[in-house]
Amino acid sequence: MKSFIGVCMLLSWSLLAGQALAQNLVVQYRAADTSAGDNQIKPHLRIVNESSSSVPLSELTVRYWYTNEGGRPQNHWCDWSQIGCSNISGSFHSIPAVTGADNYLELSFSGGSIAAGGNTGDIQNRLAKDNWTSFDESDDYSFDPTKTAYANWDRITLYRNGSLVWGTEPDGASSGSSSSSSSSGSSSSSSSSSSSSSSSSSSSGSSSGGSFFNSSFELDAVDEQPAGWDNFIGWVFNNSNNISQPRYALVDDTRAFSGTKSVHFKGGAAPAQIVRALPPGTDTVYLRARVYMSKKLGNEAGDNHEHIMGIKATPDANDEIRFGQIKGHLGTNEVPSDDISPPQSQWFSGPEITANEWHCVEVGMLGGDRPYHELRAWVDGQLVHVIDSIDDWNNGGVGGNTRWLDGKFNYVMFGWHSFSNNNADVWMDDVVVADAPIGCDNPPSGSSSSSSSSSSSSSSSSSSSSSSASSSNSSSSSSSSGSSGSGSSSSSSSSSSSSGSGSSSSGGITVRARGTAGSEHINLVVGGSTVANWILSTGYQDYVYRGDATGEIQVEFDNDAGGRDVQVDYIQVNDETRQAENQSVNTGVWANNQCGGGSNSEWLHCNGHIGFGTTGSGSSSSSSSSSSSSSSGGLACGEPPSGFLAATAVEGANSTRTEASLYEGAVWIDGALYFSDFTFSAGFPSRIQKLTTAGVMTTQIADSGSNGLAVDAQGDIVAATHKYSGISRYEFTTGNRTAVASTYNGNVFNSPNDLAIANDGTIYFTDPDFQHDPAAGGQPVTGVYRIDVNGEVSLIDGSLNNPNGVALSPENDVLYVNGNSSVLRTYPIINGQVFPGTDLVQGLMVPDGMTVDCHGNIYIAEYNAQRLRVFGPNGSQLATISVDAKVTNAAFGGDDGKTLYITGEGRVWKIGLDVTGTPY
Repeated sequence: MKSFIGVCMLLSWSLLAGQALAQNLVVQYRAADTSAGDNQIKPHLRIVNESSSSVPLSELTVRYWYTNEGGRPQNHWCDWSQIGCSNISGSFHSIPAVTGADNYLELSFSGGSIAAGGNTGDIQNRLAKDNWTSFDESDDYSFDPTKTAYANWDRITLYRNGSLVWGTEPDGASSGSSSSSSSSGSSSSSSSSSSSSSSSSSSSGSSSGGSFFNSSFELDAVDEQPAGWDNFIGWVFNNSNNISQPRYALVDDTRAFSGTKSVHFKGGAAPAQIVRALPPGTDTVYLRARVYMSKKLGNEAGDNHEHIMGIKATPDANDEIRFGQIKGHLGTNEVPSDDISPPQSQWFSGPEITANEWHCVEVGMLGGDRPYHELRAWVDGQLVHVIDSIDDWNNGGVGGNTRWLDGKFNYVMFGWHSFSNNNADVWMDDVVVADAPIGCDNPPSGSSSSSSSSSSSSSSSSSSSSSSASSSNSSSSSSSSGSSGSGSSSSSSSSSSSSGSGSSSSGGITVRARGTAGSEHINLVVGGSTVANWILSTGYQDYVYRGDATGEIQVEFDNDAGGRDVQVDYIQVNDETRQAENQSVNTGVWANNQCGGGSNSEWLHCNGHIGFGTTGSGSSSSSSSSSSSSSSGGLACGEPPSGFLAATAVEGANSTRTEASLYEGAVWIDGALYFSDFTFSAGFPSRIQKLTTAGVMTTQIADSGSNGLAVDAQGDIVAATHKYSGISRYEFTTGNRTAVASTYNGNVFNSPNDLAIANDGTIYFTDPDFQHDPAAGGQPVTGVYRIDVNGEVSLIDGSLNNPNGVALSPENDVLYVNGNSSVLRTYPIINGQVFPGTDLVQGLMVPDGMTVDCHGNIYIAEYNAQRLRVFGPNGSQLATISVDAKVTNAAFGGDDGKTLYITGEGRVWKIGLDVTGTPY
């Protein structure tokens, strides 16, 4: 009998091998791209929790199984997700070939949870090979082109704490023992052959800036420890951690750099830290956080010894590298040797992290087989501290050990610990841990240069003769500094030629640029001579040359290989901004199937340069020139913006909701701004808010289900309503709703997003599937539609991937549409007929809503880039308008029509311009 039971148990386990052991978590899938032979795979996923309790996302991983013909390195993008792309990481794994798979994409999550009976909402993924060659998905295990609406799919597997809980693995598949590199969940645009700036991942294990993990804390509960992190509180690992204690590390909603939440550390002589394990085998790591402190660090008298981030061999404080303040200078402490850096000659001086404002702090620790292990630290893009030789230590260099980082790449730590008994409140946001330089995508709001007192070259910041331009800036020192790739200059010129301050200079030349891999090398050439050179970070930074060289200006890329590409936004020459895409000389862009085959591009895909004119005469096609089209009012219309501008937040417009919300669809009506305010809860509940010029916000329509808004000739609000899967009209005075259009060819729309109304009453709108899935028998495409004055609906374009923003030229003779394809597409309108579109602008960073001024210039909100860019009707960039959070849309308003209002993450910004918008 026992033998029979044993055989039955063995058979049972055999049947369960490769199959889920539990069915209370389900993966749903839809194929966003049904073509089996193109160069991208687009699996859209959601995870459904059918259990009676919430499930932490940090416990889950998802695998999508497919074949990678040719074995090329690959890139992963999260295009959009309800839970936030910053909480999602992707990694590629190769496996021994089985039927339908030799690779899988694995998704993991940094925080948040799925409520009982709830789901994650959309997780919109996209992957491509580094050379953009095609896949053959016809036999891929997880691909099903018939699933155009979400459905349960057991060929995508789900794991909880490493155990399979949903789906069936391919027959014979292993668990992916090969090495892989992670890709960030951040959205990214794809331009030509470039790699993603935020996610470059290789199945061979060669990383190009992979993110180990990142945390924005937006999905974490207030006054709770952030999900996925351990703590080190009061000298105890995973100690009690609550708001009633004198020391804690908890999520807080009173201060944030982005979104609404950060982590608040209340520490002092006893540490208050969050701690997390690093992947096994790590020997290089970069830590980045936005930091706000109640006390400053650096350039401070006193025997202070306090730190904010580092790495550990063990979760306690007995074997670690600590970065913070050492003897009044930004520096490092190694334990157990207790050696400190910098040496005594630099104590109580140097740059500082000022109190009571946000700063971007990054520390890179480079171990492995380097002849001497290295550490570099940056504040707001400025290199402030370097260890790359034994002379950089004060007490003998950790006992003379050249491999002083060995054994410490086990844990990372962030928080506050003061051996000087200084109590402090520290907030940290947007924490990223990666294996390559991270950078600061945007300068911190309101921050000043953290190292204005230091004019030393970045390559000599740890040298005792930092004020000299002598040969102490040797090639070896320059190379070491330059290899860090986060704003460090490797120029051998004088110390006035420093790098990466993160702010433009009133003299000299500032280059704003980024690399796709984070190891790109560029030269600034003036008058035929190289005056500075830098290793780029993956996020945009300002690289500053403060010399007085004159002549022709070129930005040159010289180490093209391995997926490296350079994107130059602009340069500033004595405060004149020259946009890269407006320049007629570009010998490094890939176009017409050759290097240097084009011009007017901000990309350098090959070794080559962009010419920016001369230091004196300016660019031959300056970005400050106004649009050639002055179609609606001529000079009376005003001058369009130029250069780099910043909008300010409107007081009184902050969201009153208790959960994260997004403002959208701004429109100006009768002296006030109206906009949609929706949350990410089930169904995306939305209301229409009214904001007066006095900063008073009230609710106009409590349950509108709306996104984009417009106003018709009768003064009523016309809305793209995802709640009703159609276009709705709300009577302005009563709020009564009538349906304008709900179907096309007998099928409902997906999730109408934005709209524009022509002078004759024709309505143009976009219908992506961001918020509602296509209903059974719904629209098979994400399209751009037209509703004529008789209510007839026609499809203009069904080829765009999730079209989003829509606008009309002042004469209503051009329709503008953008979307997830990262392009601005223009459609001529002649006698009411819309003709096929062409792409006017490429490389947009998650474009969203748009508006147009009276000259016909287009203002495009770039959601992830936290900015609007202004383009002329010919596609030339005129200006950049930045804000301090993600943005969704914009509208002209104010008493004179010259105030530009911008909506975004639970906030409204405004900026006064010298140009009016088009009438609504």
